[in-house]
Amino acid sequence: MELFAKLGIDGRLLAAQLLNFGILAFLLHRFLYRPVLAMLEKRTAMIEQGVKDSQEARTRLESVSKEQEEILARARNQAQNTIERAQGVIEAYKKEVLEQTTAQGEKILAQARVQIAQEQQEMMEEARKEVIDLVLLTSRKALERMHVSDWEEESLKNVVRTLEKESV
Repeated sequence: MELFAKLGIDGRLLAAQLLNFGILAFLLHRFLYRPVLAMLEKRTAMIEQGVKDSQEARTRLESVSKEQEEILARARNQAQNTIERAQGVIEAYKKEVLEQTTAQGEKILAQARVQIAQEQQEMMEEARKEVIDLVLLTSRKALERMHVSDWEEESLKNVVRTLEKESV
């Protein structure tokens, strides 16, 4: 201790300061260092959990993106298939409508031809009757003006009657 005295250090005061320092170190360790260390450990754990969650979210995002791409690709394919089927149905419907229209047109044309033929036949019949009527009228007038024998007159009248029967 003499050495401490020569240096101007009081032993009791040094012991009291060492005791105070030990108490202070103990109190700081117990009430400050441990809580700060615990808080740092919690923050480290939270940061690690955040990084882990971020990586999981990134992984999920990538898998969802891939799944979304696959779903979109399938949807595009389905839409394309649907469009192709619809175009096929439309083409078939157009063809069917065209065939029906053509068939109806041909039917109308055939009916018109039959009607024209009937009207033509009726007109020919009317023309034939008019010609016969004109021939009869002309023949009667000619007979009235002609001087023929009774036998010839009777023959001509028979011809005229026959023509009259045909005209009716």
